Amino acid sequence: MKQTLDLRRIGLFLLFAFGIAWAVALWIYLTGSLANSPELFAGTGISLAFVAVTFGYMFAPTYAQVLTRLVTREGWKNLHLGLNLAKGWPAWLAAWLAPIVLCLLGAALYFLAFPGQADLSLPI
Repeated sequence: MKQTLDLRRIGLFLLFAFGIAWAVALWIYLTGSLANSPELFAGTGISLAFVAVTFGYMFAPTYAQVLTRLVTREGWKNLHLGLNLAKGWPAWLAAWLAPIVLCLLGAALYFLAFPGQADLSLPI
């Protein structure tokens, strides 16, 4: 199966992804930015900007993928979203464990370089 690079689909995806993200960022800026955004529900502490960042800005590539597939009539068959642990388990294991190992390694290297920063008393 030969796959070709489709510049139209890539361009549409980038247009949708950046357009949605920038529109959400502009909306956040116009409604008081991150620091002064009004609360979504009074007394909850959840700001409108937090919800916009969570569901608008961070999911912009997802929305762009769906919009691109709708506009180009590409369909939903070749998404490759299935979980195939029989064949790809080493990659899945690495994806789960590598961030933990790298964070611990980074912390160890940091505190070796700056031992005065370590506070092992764990104050509350």
